Amino acid sequence: MKLENRTIIRSTKGYTLIELIFVIVLIAIMAALAVPYYMNWINNTDYRSAARHVASVLRQARSNAIATNKEQQVILQPVNNVYSYGTIASSLSSNTVSWPTITIWNALPLPPNAVPGPIETVQFTPNGLISTASCTIPINDSAGNAHYQVAVSSTGRITISGPLAY
Repeated sequence: MKLENRTIIRSTKGYTLIELIFVIVLIAIMAALAVPYYMNWINNTDYRSAARHVASVLRQARSNAIATNKEQQVILQPVNNVYSYGTIASSLSSNTVSWPTITIWNALPLPPNAVPGPIETVQFTPNGLISTASCTIPINDSAGNAHYQVAVSSTGRITISGPLAY
């Protein structure tokens, strides 16, 4: 018995080693290109979170000033690379305003390599306005570049702007 037209059927299931190495190299190249953008995105979200937290504290103080009919003062100051803020309430019933001790203290951790801006004091009147001219609170990186800014207008409106080009 003779087999003349014998064909060998090769299995085409699976991948060759060269194909797998090629795919792994492509994934490594794409990951190497994406890592700097990903790290920038992570830092940007940290700065945005810090700006939103500062704006939240300011909005809460403004709301408290309107609700309690007492002036509210928010002090933002950098201590150990952390924004500390306190709300001070005073009554306008007498002509002399004496500020009591700070009643609320919280800490806002800043993103890595962030440098807080200068000490800021924002004082809200019972009608929701601020008693001084408008102010801007920057959220800076270690090089001094502002990534986000929290602005308080003289009418008491609080806005966040960013990310800022530097």
